[in-house]
Amino acid sequence: MNKLGFYIENTTVQFLRDALTKVQPPVILIHAADRGLLREIRNTLSPDAFVIGRLFIDLPQQQGMLTGGNPEGEGRAFAERIINFDFGLAKEKGNNGRLLIDAWMSLNEPVPGPAAFVDWKPDADTLARYDALDRLQAAFLERLRADGLEGVAFNFAAGNFVAKDHVVNHFPRSLAAYTYLGFHEYGWPTLMPRADTSTAALFYRALMEGVRAKHGARHKVVITEAGLARMYRHPNDPAGDVGWLYPGEPISE
Repeated sequence: MNKLGFYIENTTVQFLRDALTKVQPPVILIHAADRGLLREIRNTLSPDAFVIGRLFIDLPQQQGMLTGGNPEGEGRAFAERIINFDFGLAKEKGNNGRLLIDAWMSLNEPVPGPAAFVDWKPDADTLARYDALDRLQAAFLERLRADGLEGVAFNFAAGNFVAKDHVVNHFPRSLAAYTYLGFHEYGWPTLMPRADTSTAALFYRALMEGVRAKHGARHKVVITEAGLARMYRHPNDPAGDVGWLYPGEPISE
């Protein structure tokens, strides 16, 4: 089976529909603002894809949701926003009887992990944010499921949570509730490890060993972002977050 998933932020990019038809991606993460494309995906372009919806919330808003003192309320409110978004998009089904969107992301890269690029300390503020995220995600999923919908937890930044004990001790509610766990993988100049590569690919496997030792095999991992990002190897380079077509260090197709 092809394992190339699609992340669709710009739904008007040229040849997108041709690519969906040709590749038949097993997973699609999409910014859920194009109902027409979602209908086409489910009905004709890639009917069997597992489609994950994302409603964009910027980082300051996410931080406010985690530090405002009511993470459960924030999680329920975010779920309500999804349920009521675009006149009930979340509950619309395609011709094959499947929802246009199979599961919805919670927050995106909301907290740094023990293996983050930045200095990480297990101080009271960090642990409080982990606890808030855990409570928010659990409440978010509970509210979604009350309306027959599903969610995807975590969606941590690449290379942040990578070891057996990095999530099991901090997110017990999320691990007890969720089926789908999202992770991000980036590297440069390849994803797979080799001598000249810096990559976060496959680190989730060690992390999941710790999860499965405590919870069994009930979770399903979804790589909700993956790609070549030069910043992953050169985090302080002025070029910033550039990809495989960066003129200063292009990578062949």
